[in-house]
Amino acid sequence: MEPSTAIEKLCKIFDSSKCPEIKEKINSGKTFAWLKRHLTPIEQQHVNDLGIAGINFMKDEKRVYPHGNLFSHVVGYVDVDGEGLGGIERSFNDRLKNSNEPVRLSIDVRIQQILRDEILNQAVLHSAIGGSGIVMDVNTGEVIAMVSVPDFDPHNVGKSSERARFNQVSMGAYEMGSTFKILTLAMGLDGKHISLNDAFNTDEAIKVGNKQIRNYRNKGGMMATPEVLMYSSNIGTAQIGLKVGGKKQREYLSEVGMLEPVDIEIPERGFPIYPKAKIWSQASTITISYGHGIAVTPLHVARAIAAVVNGGYMIKPTLLKVEDPASVEKKQIISTKTSEMMRKLLRLVVVEGYGKKANIPGYFVGGKTGTAEKVTGRGYSKTANIASFIGAFPIHAPQYVVIVLIDEALPNKINAGFTTGGMLAAPTAGNIIAKIAPILGVKPISEDNTAIADKLSLKYQPLNPMTKKQQ
Repeated sequence: MEPSTAIEKLCKIFDSSKCPEIKEKINSGKTFAWLKRHLTPIEQQHVNDLGIAGINFMKDEKRVYPHGNLFSHVVGYVDVDGEGLGGIERSFNDRLKNSNEPVRLSIDVRIQQILRDEILNQAVLHSAIGGSGIVMDVNTGEVIAMVSVPDFDPHNVGKSSERARFNQVSMGAYEMGSTFKILTLAMGLDGKHISLNDAFNTDEAIKVGNKQIRNYRNKGGMMATPEVLMYSSNIGTAQIGLKVGGKKQREYLSEVGMLEPVDIEIPERGFPIYPKAKIWSQASTITISYGHGIAVTPLHVARAIAAVVNGGYMIKPTLLKVEDPASVEKKQIISTKTSEMMRKLLRLVVVEGYGKKANIPGYFVGGKTGTAEKVTGRGYSKTANIASFIGAFPIHAPQYVVIVLIDEALPNKINAGFTTGGMLAAPTAGNIIAKIAPILGVKPISEDNTAIADKLSLKYQPLNPMTKKQQ
């Protein structure tokens, strides 16, 4: 058959855009050339029926991702030769190519779908540029779900944007804002720098350089330690940070893994950004106490908060299924007593503080909201922020930690102009918990359960008028 006839017949089988490429290869004079790879069975039959001498078939494999975008950042993708270029595909490339040993992940497709749907829906509803989230077992470190949107189709990676390929959970370093206050109170209580009944005057702004540190919407007054967390007081938290001191603060954050990349089974791991001095300055101590001046990934925060609520044990996050929970290595970083106290405080935030929209009856959610202005070339943006919520449930006997971040939402009628963690991320986390808890086998318990109420009760003397009014 004449080359021109062969080209004409092949072009009728394949996409017409491939014709110039097929013509060039057939007329190249080479003894071998790939005309097309990964033919479908129908395409192969059509080519075979042409009976063109010199055209042969070679056995080949192609990776197929049945769930499309759903696991794109976790599983990753491969090139045309099947070489892993991202995610688990890259980390386990040799094992996947050269052995029959399966790689069993901890990700649950049902939880992953719920997490993605809820974050994506909230991002669209508030015209955000994206969002991310994670669900992790606090006792084994297993990542049950990890979502970063926008995401991409692993079958057509070349058509995706750089942002879509970027894993915000494991690679994106962000100033996490008020969710960091959890760690400040934990280090303050654990080191006995503060007690529950300490009093903090939050009326007077704190000056840092040429900036004034104020409370959200200037809500102040005297606050006891629990109220500092309940009402997310920057001024009160800054005072706690100063009581701890820059040296101890740095040591503690290093202990909970905030100063180095998180060790996990994918190559996309972000480096935290923080002051490099061995002893942090007073200004750094103040701003870091409430989540500014230090940038970490959501995965960093998930690991640290899991340790705060699980009895004080640091556990390595993993994307692989843990076959024997008893074999998980644990390192105690805060006392069991402090962890118990922090669980009570986080429950208080959801019941009486700014995390109320995450309160799902029956599942005893505890957590903290955060709203962090994004860093720009000239400082902090007044129009772009990250709204977040980090929580654990059931907080009296924690099993799972949930983190939600909504990136650069816009004010609208739905959020009443407030693109905050309490308005956006907390209700999203609540919706997620309500849907995933039954799937994960967490049974709802009556809110009137006296045993749990006693376990979560916190004895302290309220000082702030907002609290007294509620009581």
